[in-house]
Amino acid sequence: MMSPSCIVPGLCCLVVALLVYHTTRLANRRRPPGPKGYPIVGSLFSIPSEKSWTIHDRWLEEYGDIVYYEILGQPILVLGSAKRTNDLFEKRSGVYSSRPRMPMINELMKFDNTFGTQKYGPRWKQLRRAFSEVFHPCVLPNYHPTITAQARKALARMVSTPKRWEDHICYLFSGAIIEMTYGIEIDDVDSPLVTNVQWVVNAVAESAVTVKYLVDIFPVLKYVPEWFPGTGFKKFAKEFIRMNELIKNEPFDRVLDATRGKGTPVKPCIATNIIERLSEQDSNSRPEEEEVARLITVQACLAGFETVISAARAFVLAMVIHPEIQKKAQEEIRNVVGVDRLPSFSDRNQLVYVNAVIAEVMRWHTIAPFALPHATTEDDVYEDYFIPKGTIVIGNTWSVMHDPCQFPEPEVFRPERWLTGRSSREILEMPIFGYGRRICPGRYLSMDMLYTFVSSMLAVCDIEAPKDEFRKLLTVVPEFTDMILSQPQKFDCVITCRADIDFSILDV
Repeated sequence: MMSPSCIVPGLCCLVVALLVYHTTRLANRRRPPGPKGYPIVGSLFSIPSEKSWTIHDRWLEEYGDIVYYEILGQPILVLGSAKRTNDLFEKRSGVYSSRPRMPMINELMKFDNTFGTQKYGPRWKQLRRAFSEVFHPCVLPNYHPTITAQARKALARMVSTPKRWEDHICYLFSGAIIEMTYGIEIDDVDSPLVTNVQWVVNAVAESAVTVKYLVDIFPVLKYVPEWFPGTGFKKFAKEFIRMNELIKNEPFDRVLDATRGKGTPVKPCIATNIIERLSEQDSNSRPEEEEVARLITVQACLAGFETVISAARAFVLAMVIHPEIQKKAQEEIRNVVGVDRLPSFSDRNQLVYVNAVIAEVMRWHTIAPFALPHATTEDDVYEDYFIPKGTIVIGNTWSVMHDPCQFPEPEVFRPERWLTGRSSREILEMPIFGYGRRICPGRYLSMDMLYTFVSSMLAVCDIEAPKDEFRKLLTVVPEFTDMILSQPQKFDCVITCRADIDFSILDV
């Protein structure tokens, strides 16, 4: 029997041999332009641990809108324009719709049971289809009363305690999502269900950042025992599994008990609708159907939590920086809606400028600067470039949404760019929601919630920058976090209720 002392050197030799073989096999194939890197390690040491998209932006400027490089023999392709993402993710979606191997997220954290991280295949199609049915545009009006009621409650809190505006935004969206999904009303953002879901979302966002964990670069590290120094990532993965199982099962079990007349009653919701369609308890298919139901409902919570909250905070930031745009949107609401009620979904098509503000917020602050990586399922040739099977393909969404050819002066916040013939369908298919077959099926609900928040906030509140001791407005500089889900950095603002607003419009 081979001694343990020989295993690690043997594995290292095997890895080196495979890398040499891989490099030799591809040496004579023409690949897209990009940095050459070093032997064996490739461009590993060129990728910064923070703000990794900055090096990709530099490479896109240097090499063009398609860049190829390798890390330890792993091919990586970065797409930096709408043309490239459309050509590959849309027109060749059969090849470019899978996910790469993600050792930390999928193998250690066991976060491979959602269609967001799964490889393309039958299981992915099953979960995606089930999720899309729940959030189809035709179904969304059923959720509008919950969204509207939650917005009123959050705005009443905003007017009462404006300094806690970030908590109230979280209360609005997390409360609406949890009530729509599980029929459970939350009292505050400190609710255990809210904090647990936020913990899981943040853990996934941090773990998906490039070169966050060495195990993603050297997968063999997942076999190192937990007692070995430097294996804190394994303890973190264990805690993640526990928390993820908790949020998947605890609220669903509560709904399941309620449908059987046990425990605390819940409101009609996505979970109750799904449970009603499950097979009989003693059916052979029941366990699998129930597991799919649990995955769909928890995915609804995870997918919607931080994305819409980040967009809402970015909206507040944009209004602080651009009071003239805020005033123009408020005037439109006054002209269309008046002051004796909040904007409703029936007003949406008439609030053209408000919709343009929402679209520009989503473009200006790209919530996900990098889309979750895709992977090729077979060798491909694109414009005479060879792209190997297993290539990680990244849509640089920040570059796409800040392309001066598509959006002149992209750094400028300008809602008017959405008033020049761009359709609502084009907005709903912006790269911020993903690409091709991987586009987010919950995007319609996200935009419905953002519309309710933005239009109601503009109708009720004025948003300003803080003032200095001379009552002069301070300059607020927009800065954003470095995560796969980017948020505005902490900033100060002053929120006041508009003088002509009747508080009764906030009654639920």
